[in-house]
Amino acid sequence: MIRGWRLRAACRPSVCGLPARAFIPDPAEWRDRSELTVQALKVCEACPVRDPCWQDAATHRIRFGVWGGRLLGTDYEKGLVNSFPAS
Repeated sequence: MIRGWRLRAACRPSVCGLPARAFIPDPAEWRDRSELTVQALKVCEACPVRDPCWQDAATHRIRFGVWGGRLLGTDYEKGLVNSFPAS
């Protein structure tokens, strides 16, 4: 069941039409900015819940995928995942 901020997320397949793998790619392929990844990042641009999405990824130390308008993997290596204080 989808709860909280996820109910308003623009990335829900029923809303954006992209498959989940566009937002959560195979970790072995995260460096490959595929067309799906580019489309996923565009969906995030207008999403009303970017901040809570990013905070959730940071809190749970998620290392890969598109979260809060960022492509994790590159951001994780730069230390940005640790930029939010624990709630």
